[in-house]
Amino acid sequence: MKKTVIPTKDEDLLKLALRGKRALSEDDGSFGFTDEEIEEFLNAVDDYDARYARHKKKQVEARAERAGKEAARKRLRKILRKRIRWMRANPDLPEGKLFQFGVAPADKIRTPVKAPDTAPEYSVSYAPAEHIIRFWEEGSTRHRRKPYGVVGVEIYANIGGGRDDPKPFPLKEIALRSPHRIKYKQEDVGKQVHYYLVWLTRRGERSVISRIESATIAN
Repeated sequence: MKKTVIPTKDEDLLKLALRGKRALSEDDGSFGFTDEEIEEFLNAVDDYDARYARHKKKQVEARAERAGKEAARKRLRKILRKRIRWMRANPDLPEGKLFQFGVAPADKIRTPVKAPDTAPEYSVSYAPAEHIIRFWEEGSTRHRRKPYGVVGVEIYANIGGGRDDPKPFPLKEIALRSPHRIKYKQEDVGKQVHYYLVWLTRRGERSVISRIESATIAN
């Protein structure tokens, strides 16, 4: 015969205790409880039941409070973002006033951002009539990081042509985030595509081209 397992979950433990309480109310002595043990058990059940109810109520209140806090935070950030943008763009507002509000002035001279010295690292995976391209900075362990000043990559693709085609591959798409999905027509299924990628900075400067990667358009 298996040993009785005392539930570890609060709800299950309470259910068991309440069933035991009801059973003891009709007990004819079959359960072997003494009068003192019955009183101790009933007091323990009532105490646990009341404390568990208060605990659940606090959990519900905490969730509601957290949702309210997040809504208030979002509203506050929206107001501050709009007003701080206006203050930093206003040439008539002294810097001292900005500091008084707790805002650093905008840089009047932007540091030029040069093109990265390295090419993008990337991989190509398959989906029906799609290629999924993941790109990242060389040496990055997260496989999502971009070099400073880079907005994304230009993806060049030679569809159905040769891998060593001397002409530059046509620009297929610009990807701002990784992973990036490239969709193909059903008529392209079975064709091989050769890719290379180039980093693109916010000033329109480009890095050296990456290695060439080849992939078939799957059905």
